[in-house]
Formats: sequence, C-alpha cells, structure tokens
Amino acid sequence: MLLNYRIVILFIILSSHTVVNAAGFNCKNEDKLNEVERLICSDKELSKADSEMSKSYYSLLNALPKSEVPILQDDQKLWLKSRNDELDNCLRVGVESAECRGLYEYAKRIAQLGPPKEISFDCEKATHQAEKKICSSRLLRHADGVLAKLYKNFKNDLKESQKDWLELRNETLDDSSCDTRCAWEFLNDRIAFFIHQSF
Repeated sequence: MLLNYRIVILFIILSSHTVVNAAGFNCKNEDKLNEVERLICSDKELSKADSEMSKSYYSLLNALPKSEVPILQDDQKLWLKSRNDELDNCLRVGVESAECRGLYEYAKRIAQLGPPKEISFDCEKATHQAEKKICSSRLLRHADGVLAKLYKNFKNDLKESQKDWLELRNETLDDSSCDTRCAWEFLNDRIAFFIHQSF
C-alpha cells in the first residue's frame, strides 16, 4: 500500500504538466532570475514540482474568503523562504542528492495546498468545539478534507496514531488562543506526517 502511495505522490509531482521546465514563474526571463530560480528552471523534476505547487497555491487562494487570504499568503512566503534557503544550500554543496533537491518538500506543499478539498464530516452535526472551528473556516475545511483523503491510505496501519492525534487536535483547537492561523499550521503538520509516511 505504501509503495502504491509513493507512486501516486511522484505521479502528482512529475506528471501534472507535460511541458519541460514549466516552473511557477517565467524561466525565459533568465537575466531576471536569481540563482535558485535558475536551478529550478534547469531541473526538469524541480520545475514540474514548482509549477504544480504554484497552480495548487493559486487554486486554493482563489477559493478563500478575503479574511483568510493573508493567512495563506504569509504561510506561502515562509515556505518559499525555506525552499530558497534549502536550494541555495544545494547550490553550495551540489545537487546530486535527491533530498537536497527539495522534491520531498514540494510533495508536502502540494498536498497541503490543493486542489481545494471539502470537509470530511457534516458540519450540521458537529458538536465538538474543534469541529465547529474547522467548519467556520474555508481554509481549515480544506485541510480537513486533505487529511481525510491521506488517512484512507494508512487507516489499517495508523488507527491508534490517528485516534491519539484527533484527541490532540481537539485539545489544541479547543484553546481559544488557537486561531485559524494556528489551526492551519497544526493541521498542516499532520498532512506533512502522512506525506513523510509515503516516502
């Protein structure tokens, strides 16, 4: 099952676009690109992953209400900075390593971003405060939908882990100090966990 899921993840990254060097930015303006962007443009897999990530980001961004747009924008800025730092380091030490090339980080980000998903449960029947908080946010409903889809691939092996996590989710999201931004980060960590299990 895990092997099949690895294939699915790699298919998402490598097969979403048929055009070589279709990064999420214009690779033709070479004189305006920084070193990291040139690296992405020159690497077929990185370029396709970047293009898919960019498409997923804007798809989710366009589905959000104006009040939640800054949350995703800020989160994306942090991710891009982390990506740039990692790939900049790759330029210093060489890019022969698959881990160094950042495809794993792209796989996590693509899973977190989209395409936009719907919530996995009926909000009209939500009784727990954590569920109500998820229902009140388009961004969180998306994250819940992503998690539900990912969990299906692991439910035979991670039932206890998921049960424990749901208890922690309820405890974390019940806290009034955990706003939508906090909850988005918390749910994203679990998405990253599932992607990690697939590699």
